[in-house]
Amino acid sequence: MNLQELWRLDYQLSHLESIIKKADIISFDIFDTLLLRLVAEPTALFMELGKAAKEEGLFKRDLSIFEFKQIRILSEQLARKEKREKLNKIEEITIYDIYRQMPDIFDKNALINLELQLENKYCYINPVIYSLIKFCKKNNKKIYLISDMYLSSKQIKEIIAFNGFDFSLVDEIISSSEYKVTKQEGKLFEEIKNKYSLSYEKWIHIGDNELADVQQALYYGIEGTVYNAKDKNNGCFQYEKIMYGDLLPEIYSLRKISSNLHHKYNEGEKFWYRLGTQVMGPFLSLFAEWILDIAEKENIQQIRPFMREGILLEKVLKEAAKARKLDIDIACLYVSREATSFTSIKEINLDFIESFFDRRGYTIKELLQKFNIQEIPKVFQSFLEIKLKEASNINIDNRTLKQIVIQFLMEQDNKDILLELNKKGQLFYKYLEQNIDLSKPFITVDLGFRGTIQDNIDLLLKTRKVDFQSTHLMATGTEIVKYKIQKGMDIRGFMGNAGEHSDLIKYILTEPAIIEELHMDETGSTLYYIEEANKVLPFLEENQIPKKEIELKKVCQRGVLDFQNQFLELSKKKPFIKEKLLKDKRQICKVIARLYTLPTFEEASNLIHLHHDDNFGSKSVVSLYNEEDFDKLEHLGIEKFLEVAKFNQILWPEAKVTIKHPGFLIYKTIRTSDQLPQYMIETMQCANKLAYKNVKEVVIYGAGEIGHALIESLKLFNIEVLAFIDKKESLWGNTIDGVEVVSVKEAQKLNFQHVVIASFLFINEIKQTIFQNFSDVQIYEMDNIQ
Repeated sequence: MNLQELWRLDYQLSHLESIIKKADIISFDIFDTLLLRLVAEPTALFMELGKAAKEEGLFKRDLSIFEFKQIRILSEQLARKEKREKLNKIEEITIYDIYRQMPDIFDKNALINLELQLENKYCYINPVIYSLIKFCKKNNKKIYLISDMYLSSKQIKEIIAFNGFDFSLVDEIISSSEYKVTKQEGKLFEEIKNKYSLSYEKWIHIGDNELADVQQALYYGIEGTVYNAKDKNNGCFQYEKIMYGDLLPEIYSLRKISSNLHHKYNEGEKFWYRLGTQVMGPFLSLFAEWILDIAEKENIQQIRPFMREGILLEKVLKEAAKARKLDIDIACLYVSREATSFTSIKEINLDFIESFFDRRGYTIKELLQKFNIQEIPKVFQSFLEIKLKEASNINIDNRTLKQIVIQFLMEQDNKDILLELNKKGQLFYKYLEQNIDLSKPFITVDLGFRGTIQDNIDLLLKTRKVDFQSTHLMATGTEIVKYKIQKGMDIRGFMGNAGEHSDLIKYILTEPAIIEELHMDETGSTLYYIEEANKVLPFLEENQIPKKEIELKKVCQRGVLDFQNQFLELSKKKPFIKEKLLKDKRQICKVIARLYTLPTFEEASNLIHLHHDDNFGSKSVVSLYNEEDFDKLEHLGIEKFLEVAKFNQILWPEAKVTIKHPGFLIYKTIRTSDQLPQYMIETMQCANKLAYKNVKEVVIYGAGEIGHALIESLKLFNIEVLAFIDKKESLWGNTIDGVEVVSVKEAQKLNFQHVVIASFLFINEIKQTIFQNFSDVQIYEMDNIQ
């Protein structure tokens, strides 16, 4: 990824080159555009401020950190109110105005200095906007940085300078606190034009606020471009917040700006790139850092990610090691449960045969072939394609098919099978010898989950009396791993292990294929090992996954690596964030668990079509999509379907519910969530009722705060908003989340059947306006949808 050209990859900025070349002046908003913070919300910085202030003894009486945050927020509100009432107009305040409102229980001067220091620490330069500024300067444009902010231009400059910005690129830094007017009301643009003799027609302004940075700019004839680096109206982040609150706040903005860099991909690929940057990228980047921390601390120089997930894991680990300038041997190990199982077995017994019946997708025919049965008895002829897992449910003469198969195999002369397994073990051992220096400590890396392959490796080496030191690292481990640890195996879990965080990991275990497949490419599973020219090589199964699906997974993997690239760059400048993120691995686990338990409609609709083979010797390829499951959903109803899914081998039932009933799970979660403000709950309830009525498109009457909240909720329920209607002429032509605000007269040109009134006041007056101007439309009131 070329950091100097990042802006060209951003879908919001990629169109600007020709426009910039015609302009003379390019101005940029500062906070949430050029400067991003390592917190999810600006007010979260006040929690850090309170914590630091308390540690430094700046409180004159005991106060909780949360209480301090509330006082700091309230003081800013009071400062704005006082100035507005005193001057009878909107005028920007200063940080000193805010602290004058603070009670005399703090060392205020010291607090101001501490707040500015924390702004330095928790802000960072947005590399996407920085690359665009450099392009503008290269094309000899005047560049202005403009902020609606209570900080002075000098204070803002110090924050930007602290974070390594090159000021030779900029002509002026302008703060509304010094001009006494704001972008929000529009007059700041006028003041700047007059002071610097600028031309509106040759001016482009870029910022994150749709009103202040775009609509007010356009009012003056300035080309306004919205750039959302922290826009929360995105299903993935919104769903996370609803379910768990703000996850990984230190990299929230980084996840967002990385996910915007999908301009070069077609519509079918964009989702997969965003999935890589928003979900898989943060998880794998932090997983790699945890692995390398262990390798460095314990002086282990060999890391072996297991194939096939190792295709991506190896790349991520090598990038992380390169950033640390760490000379370490990282290479994939071609292993699978099929290739490594029973490589140390001494006899064919009941446990050995029964183990096959736990393999998903394995058939009676494949089991008989495994035991080299040439003449298949008549009793099995009609059951050859039956899955082994189903064999215990089929009765023949008062015995189950499973019992009959086991008895038959136990009666066979299995000497040849045992010889074959011994040969298999010899080749596997040679393969390990060739690819790992067994005289030195080594790490294996796997996504998880039970440590089966790891156990097979250690058992084989112990059987051959090899003196070895293995450390097995997994992303997640099940509770059963505790028995392996108790027996002395060094096997550790990143997001949880041996029962830790099992309340989250259990969702991943219901269908690990979702996360596993995203790591893979066209490489087939390792079936066994062959020896050629004194070298043991893995023999790979032909990959049966559709080629188009493989290409989409590669787009996701590109997103993972692009996110990691940005993360590593940020970690160089802000090394403390890595430690903070790794302290709370439960949050990382929640990011993955949310994908399983509360998928967005887009996630469910795309990931449901993934195929998976279980790398346990079966030729079966299973799709998560199954029409029979959707039939069961409609027959049983949602609640019963979810209840019986686990016992009926229904794969990823949450996705199937989301596809057929997009609002059900999100609304169910909202009802028990303590993360949302009341107005959001009310708009969600409205959206849920519309979804229940199978409403697909609406027009919203009212472009105020409630209208803004309502469109967010409707999008979560996959309901399209065609337009906003509002009587305020000043709003016409503006957009809210990309949807235009129009007059009643303009709305008459649209074709729609449903109108939602986004107001709790003047309802009868609004209904009368709708009745007079539109025919055959259904009107819905926010709190009165039956």
